[in-house]
Amino acid sequence: MPGTRYGPYATSLRMSDLGYQNKVQSQLNVGYNSLDAYNSALDKAIRTEDPYYKRLGVIKNGEYQQLNANILQIENEFYGNIRPKRVSTSGERPSVALKQQGIEYIEVRALDINPFSPIGIDSSQIAFLDSFLLCSLFAKSDPISAREKGENIANFDRVVLQGRHPEVSLTCQNTCESLVDVARNILSKITPFAEMLDQAYAIDDHCAVLKQLDGQLSDLDTTFSGRIVKQIEANQEGFFPFAYQLSEKHKKEFLANPLTDERLAYYQKVAKESHLKKQQMEDDDTISFEEFLASYYQ
Repeated sequence: MPGTRYGPYATSLRMSDLGYQNKVQSQLNVGYNSLDAYNSALDKAIRTEDPYYKRLGVIKNGEYQQLNANILQIENEFYGNIRPKRVSTSGERPSVALKQQGIEYIEVRALDINPFSPIGIDSSQIAFLDSFLLCSLFAKSDPISAREKGENIANFDRVVLQGRHPEVSLTCQNTCESLVDVARNILSKITPFAEMLDQAYAIDDHCAVLKQLDGQLSDLDTTFSGRIVKQIEANQEGFFPFAYQLSEKHKKEFLANPLTDERLAYYQKVAKESHLKKQQMEDDDTISFEEFLASYYQ
């Protein structure tokens, strides 16, 4: 396939070491055993100087190149696969908001865009996430040991690089188990919560997607990554022509379903108000950028 390099059994090279990574963050020991531990690790990272960033310099020729020379400039730069979050007020650090008011929502970040959906995600995926997160909320949650954390990292790397290999295995508490068996065990734990959600909303979306995913475990070529590789191999044109064809298809779908006049007027109104608010904030600004930074990190 001209111009295309890929992992034959990979599920998401974007999430591997071939994707967008911050190597400096590998030295961080951010844990999820408690909110205090999570916050403390991030707070330490935004106050710990990194030699590489220090060499780059913070200010050159009177212009800021970066906010500081620390491992993290702000907490939101932490590239965790999942993050506890809270909407913070203007000028309030995320970790401060979390510490003072607790977790408001969970940000799931280890998700790829669904290329076959015009909006990047479909209702079945949302139904699965609802079931999975609800199951996780009620699951037994013992503290994660250093050994288990190492297993989790190694398993994650193995899935993104070799997840569709028919014989791929994971390490679970020092025991080797096939990925398919691990996945089916997880789906079985999620099933009661999917059934409750379907019963509560008088639908069958949540159970239906679990059956669909169980079927994919028997034929890994039906997963998103499998479908992409299969279609590219069949066309023999490489990834970019494939992506272009999908983009053209999605464009036509959007053009065939334009915003209503009412919805368009609403978005135009919100955009105008946003620009006015930005201008008002700049007009009311009375401190320098240096003073703002000092106050922000205080």
